[in-house]
Amino acid sequence: MKKLLFSVLIAASLFSCSNNDEEQVLSVADKKEVFMKNTDGTIVTEIQTEAFEKIISNLKKANENDKAASLTAKYKDDNGTMKLISSSAQSSSLTAKSAAQITFQYRAHVTGKPENGHGWMPWYILGTPVGTMGESRRLEAMQFANGSYLTGFRARAHVQGHGWLNYVGLGEVVGTTGQERRAEAFQIIVPSDFATQVVYRVYVQNIGWMPYVNNGEIAGTVGQGLRVEAFQMNMVVIE
Repeated sequence: MKKLLFSVLIAASLFSCSNNDEEQVLSVADKKEVFMKNTDGTIVTEIQTEAFEKIISNLKKANENDKAASLTAKYKDDNGTMKLISSSAQSSSLTAKSAAQITFQYRAHVTGKPENGHGWMPWYILGTPVGTMGESRRLEAMQFANGSYLTGFRARAHVQGHGWLNYVGLGEVVGTTGQERRAEAFQIIVPSDFATQVVYRVYVQNIGWMPYVNNGEIAGTVGQGLRVEAFQMNMVVIE
């Protein structure tokens, strides 16, 4: 009888250990490491500190504190730029998306002659400031371009003498050209299936860089008669 009881206890103990081990394995497997990725699927290696802090704040407000903590541990501030320091992220092999998805660019139309570096300025990639700062020149319009993947993109501008213009899509002029009217604010909507975090900001007359705003929010001023002089935008995928 004692031998039988001892055998039952041993079997129960082994079964319990087996279950605990399995639970631990499942627990580890369920903990997927979090990355901040560009819209082409590659890891973000550098991002402006202000943009990074806005994204972290957004995650915390959404009660995604684990994601916020994970990302905060992967980056370090270096004179206004958050740089990737995580060896696991640097060594991660992520598959980039098709070329149609990585061509998101924008450019600004700034008062002045093209030969003087103004009018329509060159196209720039996400994260790059476009326009001018400290030259007292008005930014009159923006234009956004991407491959066929990004559908549903919309943007509009608040313009001197007109107020809010209608929303337009990719490739269209957001604002005015040839009318000598300043853009005072922008509002941009990016589909969530393209980027989970979208932040942008503007450089405004007498104010300088304003804080980053989120997808769909107003960047700039309305009713104050202040010109936008520069624009900057970041889009990332947190997963």
